[in-house]
Amino acid sequence: MKLPRKLLLLCLLFAPMTYAAAEEAKPAQQAPVEPQQEVVIESTRALLVKLAKEVQLSEARFYSRYNDFNTKREYTVHCYDEAHTGTRFKQKYCQPEFQNELEAAEAGSFLALIGSSNVTPAPAGAGQTTISQVAQSGSGPMPPNMEISLKRPGFHRSA
Repeated sequence: MKLPRKLLLLCLLFAPMTYAAAEEAKPAQQAPVEPQQEVVIESTRALLVKLAKEVQLSEARFYSRYNDFNTKREYTVHCYDEAHTGTRFKQKYCQPEFQNELEAAEAGSFLALIGSSNVTPAPAGAGQTTISQVAQSGSGPMPPNMEISLKRPGFHRSA
């Protein structure tokens, strides 16, 4: 009784290997596959620079037309060419007016909070308000990032 059981176990172990060998033999019998075609585009640097400028001009025309057709002032899109903090490389970005206003309000309130805080260190609980206390209090306006997220669907529908 033990011999048939061992024989059955050996057959079950070698069955996947024979199946794999049969699958490897099948592609050799089929017709050879043609190599994939390639498209090579050659250009000079001057043509690439010209193409990049055309793309930038078409983007500017697009936003200009969008602002002409736009009926809500808060959805007017403005483009800026500025360097981010820590770099001198300028990067162009475009954003709607409501996002500009909310970010400016956030920066103003942050600067007001810093200006109103005590400069000299005081013991904890001595009437000094910290940024984390203001954030944890739950009072006050909604954070600008949340407002921006809530207004984005309306902006996307107007586009």
